[in-house]
Amino acid sequence: MSHAPPQLHDLSRGTASLNSPESVRVGIYTRWPSAGEDDFIQSYVESRPGWHTVMRCSDHASGRTLNRPGLQRALNAARAGLLDVLLDHVHSLSRRVRHLHFLLGKLDAYGVAFRSAIDQSLDTSTPEGRFQVQMLGSFAQFEEEGVLEDRRAARASSTGLSDGCSPSHDLGREVNGRQVGHSAAVDQ
Repeated sequence: MSHAPPQLHDLSRGTASLNSPESVRVGIYTRWPSAGEDDFIQSYVESRPGWHTVMRCSDHASGRTLNRPGLQRALNAARAGLLDVLLDHVHSLSRRVRHLHFLLGKLDAYGVAFRSAIDQSLDTSTPEGRFQVQMLGSFAQFEEEGVLEDRRAARASSTGLSDGCSPSHDLGREVNGRQVGHSAAVDQ
């Protein structure tokens, strides 16, 4: 029997049951969860007719990697057909656009929709939701890269390895016999 490969993010298999009063099996995944967040997500599930939580997974790990035990448990449950919906926040799922694409593709292949309890318009069973998830994933990656760049700059500044762009440290200073900073730019 031949099966066509699923199209990326085509969640038509599970979509009809998400809005009907039939039983919808929900997996909740959080990264660095707070007590208030857990309560909010659970109340969101309880507010949806027919929805019930079948599993909760969480990690205290970076969103830059997919090697997170809780995330892998959620994916394994999706693959086994135990979930209809995975609830999460986009930045909890991944801080990398390519990882987000990969994860949403996997969920799609397993017939599992991705939803956000915080921003309820994020629903990968709709074209608008898929677009929003991709945009938010891009913003999450941009934010992560900015934080990393700020940390590198702070580390370089604290160790004296600045690139000459920090006026409070480099004005008119000599490094390895070469003038750097403002004085070097004025002299040229």
